[in-house]
Amino acid sequence: MKLTLSISNNNRNSKILYFSAFFVGIILLTGSIFPVMSFVEAQRPYKVIERFDQQDVPPGLTRVTIVHGVDEQRTEIDHGPGKVPPPFQKQESFQCGSGDYTDLCDTNTWTGRYWPNLPVEYRVNLANSGDDGNYLAAVNAGIQAWEGDTNSSFDATFLGTTNKKTTTAEPRARMDGNNVIGWGSTNHFGNNIIAVVVYFYYTATLQMVEADMRFNQDFPWASNGGPDAIDEPDTTPGLAGFFDVQGIATHEGGHFVAGLTDIYHETERELTMYGYGSTGELYARTLGYGDQLSIASAYPGSSPPPLVNDPPTVTITGPSNGSTFDEGVSISFSGTASDSEDGVLTSSLSWSSNPDETIGYGGSFSATLTPGTHTITASVNDSGGKTGSDSITITVNSSSPLPPGGSTISVDSIILTTEGGKNQDKHLKIALHVSDDVVGATVSIELDNTTTGQTWIGTATTDSSGNILFTLKNFPDGCYTTTVTSVSASGFNGDSTTPPHDGICKPT
Repeated sequence: MKLTLSISNNNRNSKILYFSAFFVGIILLTGSIFPVMSFVEAQRPYKVIERFDQQDVPPGLTRVTIVHGVDEQRTEIDHGPGKVPPPFQKQESFQCGSGDYTDLCDTNTWTGRYWPNLPVEYRVNLANSGDDGNYLAAVNAGIQAWEGDTNSSFDATFLGTTNKKTTTAEPRARMDGNNVIGWGSTNHFGNNIIAVVVYFYYTATLQMVEADMRFNQDFPWASNGGPDAIDEPDTTPGLAGFFDVQGIATHEGGHFVAGLTDIYHETERELTMYGYGSTGELYARTLGYGDQLSIASAYPGSSPPPLVNDPPTVTITGPSNGSTFDEGVSISFSGTASDSEDGVLTSSLSWSSNPDETIGYGGSFSATLTPGTHTITASVNDSGGKTGSDSITITVNSSSPLPPGGSTISVDSIILTTEGGKNQDKHLKIALHVSDDVVGATVSIELDNTTTGQTWIGTATTDSSGNILFTLKNFPDGCYTTTVTSVSASGFNGDSTTPPHDGICKPT
């Protein structure tokens, strides 16, 4: 465990040095400073105890040091006149209050600190960065992610590159009147530190006055082609084994531009201010809903951020509601879908017809539907689980013209046959034909075994030739009578006088 204890004042002497050595010896032997701080022993190896000479902080100001560590550790310490800073420790996290999907989480991380005068001016020092030609654009894109949020009034101005150092991020950080973003050593904060942000603010008013951001010069960095090279940073992997300059700059930019804090709950893991990070991640480049709430809280704009996780908007663009088609015609359907979080969702549309169930997918397709009235619905789910839909009603006409109202119909033939089994008498078939080949007629029958007294009933609809075929599997021995109990069709009156039909006996 590496522990650093710096005690300084204007009159160092041998007693102070002796006390410092003795004090550090106690820490190394016991893992603690006082009983109340005995938890220090459980910290990761690169956790550091820092004491700053209070003369380093001008009167009336507070200094905040935020350290971003590789092993899922970021820490924050407030240093100010008269304060004894605690050991570095991970902040307690808030659980997302609404929105059950990470990028839609509404956690607001603003601490109340802000820059009173906009735009915030900053410079970038590329020395020690290993710049591949895109680092400057990547750093600026990280700051612009906050500036570009349309729901806040935050504004920043890049003053150009500089050879000034990020002095605020030194162990004995002092203000020098410059806000600088650059690369340098972070060893004084411990091992495996990705980046450090240190800023000063007025203790009474929370107004920020100076900030520096430092990336660890000893770590592998990549721009992943620059800020315009990745269309979907939330789902695209970055270069394996390398930290993304823009993503880290955006996260650390949240501390830099408004003193935002880190969050750690699993529901918050795709927000930019989520406190865990690793190589190959690009998602921090884009602000989530909670990040938007945070910057809008610090610098209110003309309108609040859009409501979180609104359902997608779905519109059927063709055919129009109430359209009529002939039977057998291929009908072309089209529609659009989108929402404020996921953008265009048209390709994910699912189409269904009542009563024909699912009939297609995507923004356009063609289908042939059965005669009748159909309710066509296009629907889609967004990444937050919300569903959007649109519906229309269309009619498909039968190719057989409907007879004039008042006409009567009847079953004009009933034929019973058997099939199956060794003697072809295993199953009973009852074939009916409706007069005039009426299509879509609904016929109900009763089948009686006059020998045993058993009864079966059935209902079916005639096919395109006016026929219906009923089947009674494994029918019992005895003689059978078939009675038509009802016949109905659009435009017809049923003929209930169809006589019973004495059909067949088993065994014959």
